[in-house]
Order: sequence, then C-alpha cells, then structure tokens
Amino acid sequence: MKSIAIILWTYNPKISDLMQMLSSIVSYADMIFVVDNNSENKHDVEKICKSFPKVKFVEIGFNSGVHALNIGISLALRGGAELILLLDQDSYVVSEAIKKVLRIIERLHKDTLNKIAVINLPKSIPRDIKRKISRFRGRLIISPHFLMPFSGTIIRANVLKDKGIKIREGFFLDQADFDFFYRLKRLGFLTCMYVDGLLEHKLGTPLLIGRKLLPYENSWRYYLIVRNSTILLLEGVIPPLFYFSQLIGFLYPLWLVEGFRKALKSLITGLAHGLFKKRDTWIQYFSK
Repeated sequence: MKSIAIILWTYNPKISDLMQMLSSIVSYADMIFVVDNNSENKHDVEKICKSFPKVKFVEIGFNSGVHALNIGISLALRGGAELILLLDQDSYVVSEAIKKVLRIIERLHKDTLNKIAVINLPKSIPRDIKRKISRFRGRLIISPHFLMPFSGTIIRANVLKDKGIKIREGFFLDQADFDFFYRLKRLGFLTCMYVDGLLEHKLGTPLLIGRKLLPYENSWRYYLIVRNSTILLLEGVIPPLFYFSQLIGFLYPLWLVEGFRKALKSLITGLAHGLFKKRDTWIQYFSK
C-alpha cells in the first residue's frame, strides 16, 4: 500500500468537528499534519492533535492562508509520502473513503498512474454530468474540469517534487485551487474523479433566502473571489460563464447580509485589483 500523508489546515476550528475529522482519517494515514493559521483556540487544537497517533501539530503564528498548505506539502515530501491528501476543517471524509480510493490506485498500471496528478473525492457527482457518469459509480474517471476545491484531493507526491509546483500564495485563499490544478493539467497530467460521494464539504456559510439555501461569503472573502477570479479570467484559466456566475452568485447573499455599500465596495475593489493584478491588498480594505 502506498504511503499517504494527510494535510489538514485549520483556522478557529470547532473542536468537536476536528476530533470527528481526525477520528475518521487517522487509521488510513501514515502521517497527518495539522497546520494551524494562528487560531484563537490553537492551544485546544494542539491538545487534540497530541491525543492522536501519527498527528503532528504545526503552528505558523499568523494567518497565512494557503501558505499553510505549502508548509504541509513540504513536510509530507520530506517525510517520504507517495500520496498527499488535502483536507480543510469544513470537510468530513465518509467511512472507508480513503481505503476505497487507495485500493483502486494499487490496481492501476504504473504507466497509467504516472499520467495522473490528482484524484478528487467529490462531495457528490456534479449535476451537469451526473447522468453521463452515474454508471461508473465506484470507479475512477478522467475529470472533465479542474474547477475543484483543495479539500478532498489526493495528489501524487512525485509530481509536486519533480515539477517543483507550489500553491499560489499571493491569492491567499480563494481560487488558488483552480490555479493550482490548472497548472497541473497544462503540464499534461490527468485529473481524475472517484465517482461517488466520499466527502462532506461546506462551501461558504449557508444562508436561507426564501426557501433556498445560498452560500454566503463575507465582504473580504467576496473581494478575494472577485480579485482572484478576475486574474484567472485574464490569464485564460476560468471560462467567462463560470466567472460571472460566481460573481453574481455570491453578490446577492452578501448584499442582503452586509448591505449594498459593502457589497459594491468589495465588487469594485476586487475588479480593480484583479485587472491590475494587485495582491496582498485586501487587509488594508477590510481589516479596519
């Protein structure tokens, strides 16, 4: 069985959720790195980590965003991991999910495995392709897109080591995943999907509007989404339809929760900084 390292990055996690997460993965991993972005409850996080075998707590000392993942990846590579599973504190791996995917990986021919960079454990089968791929449930298929979150992806360590690929830290959080997986795909590697719901993952904060639950992100997160998406649009990474659907989809709940002025400020500032590819500027606008 191939050696697998799990990287879990945290920021003010709910301790009960963290315990549930670690309990669900500890028996399937050779090493687990919990990389903390200076949580207010970091001492509780460290205490929980010490109660589990194979779990190493890594304290950064400030909120570094996706830099935490780069730290975790470096530690996993140094530890000799062959596979790296990325998870965040809003995700929960269903029973034996990791075991199922590892079994399939072990059965793959070496030449086939060498072409694969990423295997995604989706929350559910995407609606637009559900009918086409539902007959492949329980199997690996080539993913039709790279627009997937970091959480729930297994990456072959050799790909990162040989190519020297790192996560784009200037994005801080949002859309760094799309950029990362796009670059892997451009290098000619395949992104695969395990056709089954193996992961519970919360996107944004659910907001009940009428009878619908819509994902809400606060003003600075929306700013990051707009800025980083605009940069990726200009670089030809994400399609225009997806770009506009994101901007509109998150704008409406933000408008209802934080008001017209804040929503408009996040949108206009994000667009301006995205067009001029300004990074690391959100703090001065949204920390006041």
